[in-house]
Amino acid sequence: MTILEAEALSYRPATGSVALFDAAVRDARAYDSETRTDTGRRIAFFLAHEQPHQIPHCAPIVNELSRSARNIDIQIFVLGEANADLMEGFLSPSARKAVQITTLPTSHWVAALEMLIGQAAPLRRIESLIRARRSLSQMDVIVGPATTFLMLKTHFGLRNTKFVYTGHGTGDRAVGFKRVIKKFDHVFVAGEKVKDRMLGEGIIREGQYSIVGYPKFSAVSFDEDEKLKLFNNNNPVILYNPHFDPNHSSWYRHGAQVLELFSKLSQYNLIFAPHVMLFSRRVHAGVNPLGIRWRKSLKDRFKDCANIHVDTGSRRSIDMTYTRAADIYLGDGSSQVYEFIARPRPCIFLNSHKIVWKNNANFAHWNFGQVLNDPSQLEDTLENIACFETIYRSRQESAVQKTFGENIDQSAKLAANALLNLLA
Repeated sequence: MTILEAEALSYRPATGSVALFDAAVRDARAYDSETRTDTGRRIAFFLAHEQPHQIPHCAPIVNELSRSARNIDIQIFVLGEANADLMEGFLSPSARKAVQITTLPTSHWVAALEMLIGQAAPLRRIESLIRARRSLSQMDVIVGPATTFLMLKTHFGLRNTKFVYTGHGTGDRAVGFKRVIKKFDHVFVAGEKVKDRMLGEGIIREGQYSIVGYPKFSAVSFDEDEKLKLFNNNNPVILYNPHFDPNHSSWYRHGAQVLELFSKLSQYNLIFAPHVMLFSRRVHAGVNPLGIRWRKSLKDRFKDCANIHVDTGSRRSIDMTYTRAADIYLGDGSSQVYEFIARPRPCIFLNSHKIVWKNNANFAHWNFGQVLNDPSQLEDTLENIACFETIYRSRQESAVQKTFGENIDQSAKLAANALLNLLA
């Protein structure tokens, strides 16, 4: 029986979440002081999100690291069997042989409790930290695309391990610039845009970060001949990609109206591929301002429209299949717009909340296209989309340079080299 299996069997509903957490803190501090069983270098990638969208941000780094550093023990910890399978699918054949993947299960009582509170607290992610804490305490470096695993350092007492934050997108929303990032030992930034903002806001300091580009690009092809053709015509393809955050998303107020409009505009094709989090739960909470919104069901008739392709959460929603396949982007707050403009094309943004967005760093991406307050303006905007060339192309090209830098095809290698330097 492995350590993780033994720990999984030891947690019972009767233990209580508070007592479980307190015991984990005490034990983890003890584990961190234990003597290593060998002197080899160890690195772990920790992905404890219940949804899969963070996986393609880390997998290319694992691929490159396994290729260039054969004397390093590389381990991946993933929440749930489905995500473990998906991670394996993103790995190269050589990486699959060299890397150990550990699946972190969720207790039935934790899943039930999280559901009961409307998933307002990331209980599954916290439980995954508790399950993996002993193994993770043996690592020299732990890498992750989210901030939750930093609790191993701030609450569970792992002091002898370096924590590296990769992020999972290059968007503009304030959530990508949280103060907690300051507590990481090292931070990966894609380019000058994120670097300058983080330095300006005191989130990172010189010597604490590496500019690595966007490793996710290493997992995809930008060859026009390889993009997916979803419709049996040559009509323009629009990608509608609403976010899940109630404070920014157009879905709650205008989503049904957008789909209704395109169901009647047969001269256009629509890919409806929202952020995978949107349809993963019914209740979504906004932080600033504080609020809760109920996500309504998608009407079946939209799924039956010949000119509408619906995907609320498959692999294609996270591997840039749709951002490459579309001709026009329609969205609001998602960082996927930056993946879209890596090859500059027209963008339209829905300002469903009447946000005062100009000169607001959280909405810098709205400078890449026309901003509409209501979907009723969409048809006219699409008919006059040619203005993109004269107004917005140069803005997008400049943004791509500042966001991703010049070495787009070397991103995974740059990230792997940065990790090797931390292990040296």
